[in-house]
Amino acid sequence: MTMMKNAHVLLGAAALIALGGVASAAELIEGLPQPSEVLNSWAVGNVRTVAHKASDITRHPVMLMMFAGFTEASTVVEVEPSDTYWSEFLGGVAQTNNSRPAAGRVPSHFIQAVDQNDKKSWDEQTKQKNFFKSEYNITVDVVPLAGDSYGMAGAADMVILDRKMAALTRDGNLQKILAASLASLKPGGVLLVEDYRADGRPTGDYVRENDVMSWVRKAGFKLDSREDKLLANPKDTHAVAGEDSDRFALKFVK
Repeated sequence: MTMMKNAHVLLGAAALIALGGVASAAELIEGLPQPSEVLNSWAVGNVRTVAHKASDITRHPVMLMMFAGFTEASTVVEVEPSDTYWSEFLGGVAQTNNSRPAAGRVPSHFIQAVDQNDKKSWDEQTKQKNFFKSEYNITVDVVPLAGDSYGMAGAADMVILDRKMAALTRDGNLQKILAASLASLKPGGVLLVEDYRADGRPTGDYVRENDVMSWVRKAGFKLDSREDKLLANPKDTHAVAGEDSDRFALKFVK
């Protein structure tokens, strides 16, 4: 078992549902409960695009969020999102929550910290934010990446760094981002790192898992658990990073 708490290869929740239902607890990541009704309903919800639902077979978002300890009430910051994958995921959870009677709702908050100098990314996330609000009455905040805590000093439950380590090290921004992520989290808050696993020497967007653990620990985080099998692809040639590349996930806590 490569992870401190769990590890199993499994299908994404959407695929499991399509095959006739959610897998039993024994078939999921060992030690975790079955996905909640909210996460399962999100997996096939209308907030998500067909393309992103199709990606679930390799990205396993429901299981990944369970591994990280995500709940409906979590305040989550995604740093420099590459696309709208996670905003759709969390938007779907918010939609399910909003559909309940007021007394049954839980407070939740999703923030995307975006570099304002990256006009393409800023415009894409802002467009998604406006679409969610107008079509589904879902609030997703888009905030500037600048600052020492994304405007969330000590208030976030989780920060997501999705396949960003290589770019952040090349740009010289890694320590700044890690420091801001640490400052944004509550005590006990989670930093979820998903990234491309280097096969030996780091190349392109692939990074060594041990290097990532060292960088993040030096920033003041404690490693809670590792997930090496959920996102693994032993057939990856490590030539070009993509949706089906060999990846790993690390859960750190403040």
